[in-house]
Amino acid sequence: MIDLQLDLHTPAASGSSSVTPSQPVPTVRLFPSITEPQPNAAEATARQLIAYIEREAVRRAGEHVDGWRAVWANHEATPQQICEALGTEAAKFFAVASDNVRHLATVAATCGLQITDLLPAEVLQSPPIKINPDGTVTVQE
Repeated sequence: MIDLQLDLHTPAASGSSSVTPSQPVPTVRLFPSITEPQPNAAEATARQLIAYIEREAVRRAGEHVDGWRAVWANHEATPQQICEALGTEAAKFFAVASDNVRHLATVAATCGLQITDLLPAEVLQSPPIKINPDGTVTVQE
């Protein structure tokens, strides 16, 4: 069922250009012959769960791409400068990023996809880095 809620505004009595909302018009069915099947509670929940997982995978992929580009395609700082700014947190940053790619690869495989269906190939390749014992990272370019 497609419902259309009309919200009409009328000009103010003072003649100014501002508008004041009128009382909402009752819902009107312009095309009553067009119906959409209403899912039962289980179907509705299943659709919500699938939509959530899809949004989450797309969000995580997007965050990974943004993070990769912030390090490796930054026009204002070199990757080594960024690693130095991360300090002893750099090793954790790269470990979490690597874990994220592995998780996205698992999600892709579970859904019959390739990792490149979720992430551009460019972000799957990075220059080698050396993880130092203190948690800092050295870019091996």
